[in-house]
Amino acid sequence: MHRHDRKLDASARRYHWYEDTDGPILCYSEMAGNKGLTAVTIIETSHIAIHVWDEVHPALMQMDVYTCSALDINDVFNAIQMFDPAKTEYKFIDREQTLLLRDKGML
Repeated sequence: MHRHDRKLDASARRYHWYEDTDGPILCYSEMAGNKGLTAVTIIETSHIAIHVWDEVHPALMQMDVYTCSALDINDVFNAIQMFDPAKTEYKFIDREQTLLLRDKGML
């Protein structure tokens, strides 16, 4: 397992990249008003991306689970519960042919 730490400093924005060839790629932004973590990982059929802003209370998390295979969205909802969310809103979009909104709601 190789870990590469990279720091970029451009236009008063500071990012810390954490890459692991066997796992997700993470980036922490220290830019005022936008502090938080972004991570992406490859799954067998596509990817999962997550964005967490930690300057707000409670923290805001947005996640995109993109897959070309069958997926039980309850598996995703159950995994999200480990974060003990104050509120969960979701949109389930079928991207097979067009952007068809299949479901949306709150848990």
